[in-house]
Amino acid sequence: ATASRLRSELVALTTRTEVTTLFVTHDLSEAIQLADRLFFLSERPTRIIAEKTLPPPRGTRSKDVIAAIGDEMRAVLAEAAAEAGNDHGRRPVVIGRE
Repeated sequence: ATASRLRSELVALTTRTEVTTLFVTHDLSEAIQLADRLFFLSERPTRIIAEKTLPPPRGTRSKDVIAAIGDEMRAVLAEAAAEAGNDHGRRPVVIGRE
């Protein structure tokens, strides 16, 4: 309940103030729910291995939309990991508001 409330407050605050926000998480569903854009980072040396602009509005995406985007991004990340010869599967997710 607390995490959900904090996510709602974050969306309201960033919408109201229109500030750029950088939020880092390993939780893909949370990232999809809160972000305008996703950036996926490699292991060291760190580089952006994938980027996704999400459909508006953030904070109100349905579970089906979140699941579909999550499936798409997991496939992209698996391909990137295979190309890099690394299949750890867990990548930091950096999200932000433009």
